[in-house]
Amino acid sequence: DDPSVIAGICRISEMPVMVIGLDRGFDRFPDDAPLRPRPQGFRKAHRLMTLAARWRLPVVLLVDTPGAWPGIDSEEQGLASAIAQNLALLSDLPTPTISVTIGEGGSGGALALAVADRMLIQERAIFSVIAPEGAAAILYHDPDRAPELAASLKLTGRDLLRFGMVDGIIREPERGAATDVDLAAQLLERAITANLDELRRYDTRNLLNRRYERIRNLGDEFVRTPTRSRRFRKWMRNRLPKRQATRSSPPMEPNGQR
Repeated sequence: DDPSVIAGICRISEMPVMVIGLDRGFDRFPDDAPLRPRPQGFRKAHRLMTLAARWRLPVVLLVDTPGAWPGIDSEEQGLASAIAQNLALLSDLPTPTISVTIGEGGSGGALALAVADRMLIQERAIFSVIAPEGAAAILYHDPDRAPELAASLKLTGRDLLRFGMVDGIIREPERGAATDVDLAAQLLERAITANLDELRRYDTRNLLNRRYERIRNLGDEFVRTPTRSRRFRKWMRNRLPKRQATRSSPPMEPNGQR
C-alpha cells in the first residue's frame, strides 16, 4: 500500500464513480515530511482504474503532489515503469475520466494521474513539468531563485488554459480553497458533475477517439508541427534508398496467360 494514494468508490451527485487522489498527508501525518507517491502507489491506482473499467465506473483523479518520491528505493521498485503503465492505461481506459489538479501538479508523479477526457484545475493550483524550486536548483544551483522561473514555466491555470493543456478552471472561494473547504468542495463537485454528464453521452468508441485526438493535439497550436513534419519527411527521403524503377507487366489475358 501507499498512504499518499487514497481511493475508493463513492457517489458524486448520485453518480457512482471511482475516485483516486494524491494526498500529501498534512492531516494524517502532521509531523512528517509531505508524502510523495511511490511505485506501489501508482500500481494501486492502476488496479483501481482497471476495476473501474470492469464495472463501467467513471474515474475521477485528484492531483496534488510536487512529484513522485525520487529516492533510490523508488527507482529499484520500478518507478518509471509504474508511471508509464498508468499513462498507457489511462489513454485507453473504456470509461469517462476526469483529472483535477487541486493543489500542485508536478513532474511525472502528477502526469501519471493526469491523462483524461477532461483536465481541470482549481483557480490557484499549478501544474508544471517541474517545480520552480527544482528548476532553480538545476539551472542556478539556488532554490531561492524559484520566483524568477515561476513565470517562465507557465504553470498557472490561465496559462494552461491558453495553451490547451486544461479544459477548464474551477473557481475557488474568494480567499482560497483552504479558507472555506466546504464551498471549495461544492464548486469542485459542480464542475465534475457537469463534465461527467457531458462525457457519459458518448459511447465507448467515440469517447476513446475524442480522447486520442485531445492527447494527440496537445500544444499543437503553439508548436509549428507542419514545418517540423516537412523537415522530418525531407530528412527521411534523403536517408532512404532510391526506389528502383520497374517495368510494367503486360496485361493479363482472360485465360491467365500474358
